[in-house]
Amino acid sequence: PAGLGVRDIQYDIESNSFLIISGAPENLPKSEFILWEWSGDPSSSETALRREQDLDPKPKPEGLTYVESGGKRFVLIVCDDSAYIKLDYAAESQYPAFLQIFRKKCCT
Repeated sequence: PAGLGVRDIQYDIESNSFLIISGAPENLPKSEFILWEWSGDPSSSETALRREQDLDPKPKPEGLTYVESGGKRFVLIVCDDSAYIKLDYAAESQYPAFLQIFRKKCCT
């Protein structure tokens, strides 16, 4: 959306695509943060960039990283207020859409 900037972009080996967090620039109210998925193919259509999930603006999501612990992989979205959002990869393989391979586990 117009007016939002990229907060972070990381390649995701599970979905073979990029995860992007967008949010308002420093001079505007922090009222909208979005998790996107992008194929990484600059020649593909606009549908290659998909809005996956609106993120709670209160903790101000700023970055993401991948963690493996106990044989499980997940994504941590780190926030300005020391909070985080943990996204687990779902075990169910029948879900083709990126949004469905993640489940929001916690936000504190």
